[in-house]
Amino acid sequence: MYRRGDRMVELNATIGRTEFQQDDGYGIVVRSESRDYIVRASDLSLDGVPTLPEVGDRIEEIQCGETYVYEVLPIGASQQHWRFSDQFRQTIRIHTRQIGGAA
Repeated sequence: MYRRGDRMVELNATIGRTEFQQDDGYGIVVRSESRDYIVRASDLSLDGVPTLPEVGDRIEEIQCGETYVYEVLPIGASQQHWRFSDQFRQTIRIHTRQIGGAA
């Protein structure tokens, strides 16, 4: 389930991940990973209006009866929180981090 405030849409998604590393400014390289949801751009609409992901939107995923909550966030200081996944702009890769649910 994709949520923005009280608006939501159920999406079919392919799960992926993006690994990245970033210098913390003190010479230490921090490695991290985002959980990505790859969805059809045409399926992402709220109240019937096509939309693009926004920072702070949430994705709720149910696995084995447990609900996991992920927040849409950029993957590092200089990166975006989503990107098109194909040259025809038919699919979107949404970067998230887990913020709730089973650990």
